[in-house]
Amino acid sequence: MSAHKVLKELGQAMNTPTVKTATATLTRDDMASGIVIAAHPSSAIALTLPPPAQCINDAPCLIADGGAAAVTVLSDAGSVGFGGAGGSYDTLTFARGDAALVFAREVSGTAYWFYVHATVAAG
Repeated sequence: MSAHKVLKELGQAMNTPTVKTATATLTRDDMASGIVIAAHPSSAIALTLPPPAQCINDAPCLIADGGAAAVTVLSDAGSVGFGGAGGSYDTLTFARGDAALVFAREVSGTAYWFYVHATVAAG
């Protein structure tokens, strides 16, 4: 998938961003907003993704740390981690300002979560 197509799909999907101020399990509707922002000035937030099969071929969703103390994004309990890797690959951990583009795709008949993670430069 080209970067142009990803940005086009993301732009078409954008509605009002979903803002989470506490740990939550995201729904397909949350993901369909196009942007999920985790925002709490003093608490860490854990966001669990819905099953990837529910979101196959939906537009990607940008999940961002919008000022939370820390954000952890977890693949749902029924998944085998991001990209089917399992083990330590079932979580993403963000520092303040980090973001990831998250999307679900089917590979060889199995639905998986994938991501492109952007980190803030040190300095």
